[in-house]
Amino acid sequence: MIVWLRPEFEGRESELVTLADGAALVGVTRSAVSNWQTRGRDFPGIVLLTGAPSRRMKWVARDELIAYARTKQARRRG
Repeated sequence: MIVWLRPEFEGRESELVTLADGAALVGVTRSAVSNWQTRGRDFPGIVLLTGAPSRRMKWVARDELIAYARTKQARRRG
């Protein structure tokens, strides 16, 4: 099953990453990204949901996730 939550990204799938792949991309754990998504009001909006409802994969825009992670890491430094 595929559900587009941000249809402006249809046809631009190469710009998307799963939350798990995004965690590896920005050098944090999957749990960190999950926490950011759950708690962060400014976390990038989920673009796409794939898979069965019980095992949904969430996709975000890669550049938005990288920018968000840089902001989080900068705040942590100081």
